[in-house]
Amino acid sequence: MKKKAQMEISFGMIFSIILIIVFIAFAVYGVTKFLNLQKNVQTEKFKSDFQDDVNKIWASSLGSQVYFYSLPDKIKKVCFEEDEYEGNLRIFTGETQSTSERIEHLEISSPFCVNNEDGKIQITLKKDFGETLVQVSE
Repeated sequence: MKKKAQMEISFGMIFSIILIIVFIAFAVYGVTKFLNLQKNVQTEKFKSDFQDDVNKIWASSLGSQVYFYSLPDKIKKVCFEEDEYEGNLRIFTGETQSTSERIEHLEISSPFCVNNEDGKIQITLKKDFGETLVQVSE
């Protein structure tokens, strides 16, 4: 008489495997959400830091300073263009505009964009004696 090999998996073992898969899925989901939150915080920090730097130059009688900012890689460029309704700072992810922000005390003589290269952008803020607004340039 020949005996066939049988593999029996208990209900407890199957339930344990399912739980492991569920835990791994939740861990991946949580890490992904955390990384996205970090990118959003970094973008908001850029806006806040930029407004603070503009305010520092604006409060002085004159000055010129080059500032470096860190941005997430998903942001491709930051553009400056005066628009009464949408704001003067635009952040682009690819070809589409993701956010628009009004930066106070800022004068933009001609529209321009700064590309995000390796997570860094460089912006020059300048105010001459007797001027009331800060000028921004590359």
